[in-house]
Amino acid sequence: MSVEEDGQMSSWSPSKNPNPIEADKLVEIIEAEIRERPNWSIGVAMMNLKQAIRVEELFHAKMDNTILDYLNRWKKTPEYFFIKNLENVQGDERVTIIIATVYGKNKEGKMFQRFGLINLEKGENCINVLVTRAKKRVVVCTSIDPNDITNQSTGPQVFRRYLQFVKTGILEDTATQNISDHRDLYDSPWEKWFHDRLEADGYKVNPQVGVSGWRIDLGVMHPDYPNGYLCGIELDGKDHLRQSARDRDIERQSILESKGWTILRVWSVDLFTDPEGEYNLLKKEIDSLLEEKRAHVEEPTGGTIRNAGGRF
Repeated sequence: MSVEEDGQMSSWSPSKNPNPIEADKLVEIIEAEIRERPNWSIGVAMMNLKQAIRVEELFHAKMDNTILDYLNRWKKTPEYFFIKNLENVQGDERVTIIIATVYGKNKEGKMFQRFGLINLEKGENCINVLVTRAKKRVVVCTSIDPNDITNQSTGPQVFRRYLQFVKTGILEDTATQNISDHRDLYDSPWEKWFHDRLEADGYKVNPQVGVSGWRIDLGVMHPDYPNGYLCGIELDGKDHLRQSARDRDIERQSILESKGWTILRVWSVDLFTDPEGEYNLLKKEIDSLLEEKRAHVEEPTGGTIRNAGGRF
């Protein structure tokens, strides 16, 4: 995931071309993605229909043979190139999704809090649709400073937190804002948050299990299964935004699993929209592992204990 930020805030108005500076920049980004990754399918998701129309006009006006060859190659496949507004991207998946926010400050420096569907009830679902369409890569083109989003409705606040995460690689949520103790044990506030929640639910959780590059973010144990860890939990962080880091993590996870570990992953794009729901899904998986381990542990009659948890 990468960010393209327009340093100059342009004027937003309900015209044919709401944000001309961002429109020009977005076309540059689209062309660069096509040239650099011709074997990846691409979709462009806009938050404004008028801006989507204008960007498509600019894109076709600047088309050359390389761009035309790319479009023709993908045209008759399920992952054809598209430029769509927010309402029409649900169900579409591409290897790369480029998101353009359109909105920005006007000439007087005012940021209007008009975010269309995002402002409505369940508007956060629109953000969830946007950020889950990409298979490998998300590029965000925006002229918004996250702090300029002051609308306190759920949708705009999820939008603000997502832009903050894209900009900094740090996932913010009210559940983690007051965490300040034991920061040296955790790579992120979310690790501490999961640690505390799981321990409140009866599990024993150890942070940073292992050594050096083989550390697991959280190792989960339970008094009913005293023979090792039930599982390890890995949370993605700033390094996971790089493709090389993700590839390395896949290899690392395979090796850990070959040593007996069960690794459960939690992705920040899921966390920022519904932390409670994501926690409940994770706990359900861990509860199932515990039941499975309980079923395989023999009664203490001198026999061997089978199915010990993962170790280094």
